[in-house]
Amino acid sequence: MKPAAAQILLEVSPVAADGGHLIGRDPRRITADQFDQAGIESAPVLAVIKAKCLDCCVGQADEVRKCVLVRCPNWPYRMGVNPFRTVKLSDEERARRAARGRASMQAKKRGNAH
Repeated sequence: MKPAAAQILLEVSPVAADGGHLIGRDPRRITADQFDQAGIESAPVLAVIKAKCLDCCVGQADEVRKCVLVRCPNWPYRMGVNPFRTVKLSDEERARRAARGRASMQAKKRGNAH
């Protein structure tokens, strides 16, 4: 994360009870360009979940596989796949959709998409 990230991603809480402390901005109100300036890159949600599981297991991939915390909301997704997905995509279709997603994100960064 870039040093200026705090200036982009944090704000003074508008709630008086918070005593003027910094809080994280609502990510729904942060533009793709601002995330880029802060050094945060877009990533597929399943990859983010898998990374969190690796963090929880101190970087030990075998511990992610062995995880017994079945009540964790990330548990079904810990291996980087959605086990509830019923549509099986070919490698070609998966690549086509990934390319379309990357193009969409680039358009958002340029401000060309809503």
